[in-house]
This record gives sequence, structure tokens and C-alpha cells, in this order.
Amino acid sequence: MDESIRVLYVESDPQFRELTADSLTNANDAIDVRSRAHPDDAVPAIRDRDVDCVITDYEFDGATGLDLLDVAREESPNLPVILFTGTGSEEVASRAISAGITDYFQKTGRQKQYALLANRVENAVESSRRERERRRNQRQFEAIFEDPKLLVGLLETDGTVRDVNRTATKYVPASREDVVGEPFWETPWWTDELREEVKGWVEAAASGQYVGYETTHPNPGGREITVEGNFRPVTDGEGDVTAIVVSARDVTERRARERELKRQYERLDDFASFVSHDFQSPISTARGRLELARETGADEHVERAVDAVERIDRLRTDLAETLRSGEIVSDPTDVATEDVLADAWVAVDPPAAASVSVRESPELRADRDGLQRLLENFVRNSIEHGPADVEILVGSLDNGFYYEDSGPGIGPEHRDRVFSPGFSTKREENGTGMGLAGVRQIVLAHRWTLDIEDAQTLSGVRFEIHTE
Repeated sequence: MDESIRVLYVESDPQFRELTADSLTNANDAIDVRSRAHPDDAVPAIRDRDVDCVITDYEFDGATGLDLLDVAREESPNLPVILFTGTGSEEVASRAISAGITDYFQKTGRQKQYALLANRVENAVESSRRERERRRNQRQFEAIFEDPKLLVGLLETDGTVRDVNRTATKYVPASREDVVGEPFWETPWWTDELREEVKGWVEAAASGQYVGYETTHPNPGGREITVEGNFRPVTDGEGDVTAIVVSARDVTERRARERELKRQYERLDDFASFVSHDFQSPISTARGRLELARETGADEHVERAVDAVERIDRLRTDLAETLRSGEIVSDPTDVATEDVLADAWVAVDPPAAASVSVRESPELRADRDGLQRLLENFVRNSIEHGPADVEILVGSLDNGFYYEDSGPGIGPEHRDRVFSPGFSTKREENGTGMGLAGVRQIVLAHRWTLDIEDAQTLSGVRFEIHTE
């Protein structure tokens, strides 16, 4: 033993106290002896945990060594206490053993006895330290084993369940007693489809491999949980696998958040594509109006070009804000559909022969920029697919509004697909199919619904936006 051994020796006879202290130190230089004359004087050191072993005589004035033993057991149950006394009797020895004394020696005055006593002290302290270490390791193991955020199981190398923690049993309709002794792959944590795979994981861990996995577990609440875990081999000093620890963490919420972030990323990616498509109209307008201004010299064309450039800037700002916030629709406000439609009409800059009319303009609670993009796409769709003199009609519904035109309409066979990115009914090669896909995204972001029907007043298609 390399560590020093702090011995507290309690003896009323000063000469024998000094002799014993010197003899123990001579017998083992690792022993450091501090002496006290009475049990009362020894109690503070015991309470302060400032001693590795207590050696005490039996008889004192008003007390006995067994009284000191009682204090030691109360303060430090594993502290070795050795009774070293000249009062030798079977009665004293019996009482000492019954009280839990570590060892019992009768004083003989011979030097060889001190060597034996020193050896007993060393063995007792070493045993006590091993027990403390074992208990500390046990507490650490139990703290890890009973982690409320981990499902933990201890298996034999053949996969038999040796123990499981309380957290793990919360996820199955079974108790610890129900699963201990059972093959792990036959326990309720695993579905029938996974049992053979789990058996393979056990065999791999038993051969010394570290096996990571992610899977789903059924649970009594009915909602499957997703766990991320591992099968970890436990080895002895020779490297042989003696057990397998299985641990897993519930990552259901984390995976749900990751899926939601992925969906949000995809929505934003689509949004960027849709807005990029929406840029085309004001860019084309600005280019066309500037060409007309150059040809005619009319200021009105420059003014319309400036309006288109300002629309581009608003789209740019809207795109930047959406990408920063992650929200396609900002805080809705009360808007008049007729006013937003007028701005959309100017932004698209349709042919002079095209016309638009409004019946009973509805008041909506909406993101104004988003609603304008929606109407721009409707108008652009009508112009691209309809005649030069296309008519457009917007009116109020009990729970929203409708938009219809005098174009060729959309056949029933296409109505389920027109909102998919990339789908277009245009025969030319320049149809992107992004306009109506952008409409659908704006509708969903508002938590509205959208229906397609044949126009009721005009001859083309009718879109109905339901806001409730």
C-alpha cells in the first residue's frame, strides 16, 4: 500500500500509548499514528473523516472502547476499529464482535505483536478503501444506469437481460421483473420485424464490437418513439467481454424538429424559386416600357418603368425578410382586395385590350405583399393562356373571394396538377409552371384553401380562395 495510513490510537496510559505509537511506526513506515487519552478526545477526528483506522483500549474513565465504536459506526460505517486491550475476557470479546468490531487484540507487551497489529491495520484499511471505491463505483454506475433521460439495459453476453433501468420500463407495458432473464430481442421494446436484427447486434457486441443504432420503439402511449443508442461491450482486465450495456436516448422530438426544419428549408427554397419567377413580370415590364420610352419619347413609359423597378425592390425586400425570419407570411393586416388587385394589375402591365372588374370587393386579413404576388400570378396566368382581350372578374364569397377569367380554362384532368412546380399547360417551351405553384404556397402559408372550377360568369377558369 503506497498511501499513508492515518491511525488514531486511544489509550489512557501515556507510556503504553507512546510505546504502541512508536512500535507501529517502526513496523510499517506508512502508518502515521496520532494518540488520544480518552474516547471523547477522539470523536472530533472521526467526525471530520480525518482518520483511516481507530485502535482503542477497552476501559476508560466513564467510557469504554465500545462507546467509541458506536460513534465510529454512526459517523463512518466502514471505518476500521480495532480493540487493543489488556482486559481480556470472553465476555468483552463477544460484546466487541457483536458490536461490529473490525479486529480484537490482547496486549502482551511483546514486540512481535506490534508487527502483527500493523499488518492487521494495513489489511483493514486496504479492505475499507476497496469497499469505499466499490461503493463509489456502484453509486456512479447507479447514477448512470438510472439516468432519467436514458433507456439502459445490462445484458449477459448471450443477450439475456440482467437488469434494466426505470426509464426503459416507462416505454413498454412490462416491469423489470417481466424482462429480466429473457432474451433481449424477445422483449417488448422491439417489433417482430427487428428481432433478428437486434439478435445480430447482441452477437456483434459480444464479439467486442461497438454497435450504434437508431430505430423506433412502440410504447404504451401509442405514439412510437425514435431512439438513438448503442450496444457497448464490457471487458475485464484480460479484454474478454463479460457483459453488454445497451443505452438509448429518446430523440423523437429532435427528429421531429429536424424534419420540420427540413420542410421549412424546402418551403423557403420553393419560395425563393417562386419569387424569382415573380421578378420576371416587373423586369419584363421595365424593359418593355423603357424600349417604348426610347422609341416614343413619352414620359408615361418611363413612369411605368420606374413603377416596375420599385416593384422589383419590394419583391427583393420581401424575399430578404422571409429568408431571415423563416416565415413566408408576415403579420396579416386588414386589406381591401380591390386595392391590392389594382397594384397587381399595374405590376403585371397587361395588354391594353385586357380588362378587369371587381364585384363586391372583399375585405381580407392577409399579408398584403403575399396577396399581391398571388393576384399577380393569377393575372399573369390569364394573360399568358388567354386572348389579348382577356377579361378578368374578381368578387366576394361568404368566406373569401373568387377570381375567374375568359381564357381557355383548365380541364378537370389537370386541376390536381396545376399547382405542382414545373407543371404547365402551355404548349410552348417557355412555360415554367411556377406561377400557380407560388399561389398555392401563399394560400397554404395563410392557412387558406383553394378550389378550381369552371368560371360561372365568364368562359374560362374560376379560382375560389376560402379564408375560413
